[in-house]
Amino acid sequence: ILLAGALSVVITVVAGIVGYFFLRTEASARWLGVKAQRLLSWLVVKLKRDPIEDAGEKAAELRARALAILREGWAFGSIGVAANLCLTYLILLAALRFVGVSGAELSAVDAFAAFAIAFWAGAVFPITGSGLGVVDAVLIAMLIESSSDSDDALLAAALLWRVFYSVITLP
Repeated sequence: ILLAGALSVVITVVAGIVGYFFLRTEASARWLGVKAQRLLSWLVVKLKRDPIEDAGEKAAELRARALAILREGWAFGSIGVAANLCLTYLILLAALRFVGVSGAELSAVDAFAAFAIAFWAGAVFPITGSGLGVVDAVLIAMLIESSSDSDDALLAAALLWRVFYSVITLP
């Protein structure tokens, strides 16, 4: 757990630093694009593909578009994401209580910690768009680690949560 926590902090810090330099100035975005172009071109040439070209210019364009989007919709987007995460956590908590996991067996704070770590893992290791797989595996592991209840009830709660969070809302 300590290794996973340390790795997550390192990845988050590195991503934050890269994001800061990317958004800081157009020149820094171009510089990052050129550095990424060298690394990625080397990798794709090894895979017998054409090298990447003009990544510095593309990074500058991406920076300009990202800043325009952030300036226009950051408040509405932030409120929407926060509301979605609150509702998603409440669905998880309801699923836990519905299958019989009491507050004594798994507190709301422990459930929130498991939820937060699972969603963070889904963001850092995005295998699928909705985090399907990564979020579920981490959530189940964290719930089992945090609870004194049976593993079957926690698994059932996590599956019930996924049904209400993703499957029903897909159509």
